Amino acid sequence: DFPKTVCFNIFKIFLATDLSQYLESHPGGINPRNVKLFMFQLFRGLWYCHRRRILHRDVKPQNLLISEIGELKLADFGKSEEKLS
Repeated sequence: DFPKTVCFNIFKIFLATDLSQYLESHPGGINPRNVKLFMFQLFRGLWYCHRRRILHRDVKPQNLLISEIGELKLADFGKSEEKLS
């Protein structure tokens, strides 16, 4: 098993920013099309985890990484847990 910080750092190398930094860089608000795109990707990612009975438990802007082409990835599963029932 990899330490949690190592896994996070690997993703951070390949992705441009996180949602918190993205929002700060757009002080006038972000395009509604991008909001819709990010929400779709977030819900799809959570659906994927939940189907496998994994609860993230720390979804926040700093844990949503965004690539240069707008791909959103869930990160930092340190507080996640498997739900058995």
